[in-house]
Amino acid sequence: MILQRRIGSTTFGTLMRSLLLVAVAPAIFADQLTVSSYSATPGTTVGSYTYLDSTGTELTDGVLGVIPFASQSQADPWVGWYGTNPDITFNFAGPVDVTQVDLDLGLWTNPALIYLPSSIDIGGTTFNLVGNELTNPSRGTLSFNVNFTGITSLDVNLTAGGTYLFMDEAQFFGNTSSGTSTVPEPGSLPLVLVAIGPLVWKASRWRCAAA
Repeated sequence: MILQRRIGSTTFGTLMRSLLLVAVAPAIFADQLTVSSYSATPGTTVGSYTYLDSTGTELTDGVLGVIPFASQSQADPWVGWYGTNPDITFNFAGPVDVTQVDLDLGLWTNPALIYLPSSIDIGGTTFNLVGNELTNPSRGTLSFNVNFTGITSLDVNLTAGGTYLFMDEAQFFGNTSSGTSTVPEPGSLPLVLVAIGPLVWKASRWRCAAA
């Protein structure tokens, strides 16, 4: 009898939690947000190689570089900075809620002297790095959890951790800002209740029988 009571209670509680998840599900999942434009501290030239943002879209075009590289064509996806802490302002087409920022960076200390940033400031929130977050040498993506609501632009500042700093991509995740609560519309709740009502009623009968 005790076992039956536990089963009934657990089933009922599980169904109610499922109802809550169904109700708020549209607000849980984040989409990749589109960057309409950005402005950045200009890149640099080293010897015969250039690490300039020649198209003004290299940080958001989805093209990833390689490390190590051995030609200008392999270096082209990279925007590189020397002797400066680059500032980048990313603009969105409209208000967005940003929950995650992904930055694709390079680490190749010997002989290229390319280091990870010592810190990254995203919209006023500072993330400190140790410098070994990536395998040396390699490129990779570092993800940062943030919470910005209803913004149309986002500033990213990188503090150099060594001689050179290389980035080839930035991505943003969240949702288009609607300015509404994550609680579902009142009109949508009856539809959810109609869909799972029979299950809730059945679970209630299990509880009564177990009692």
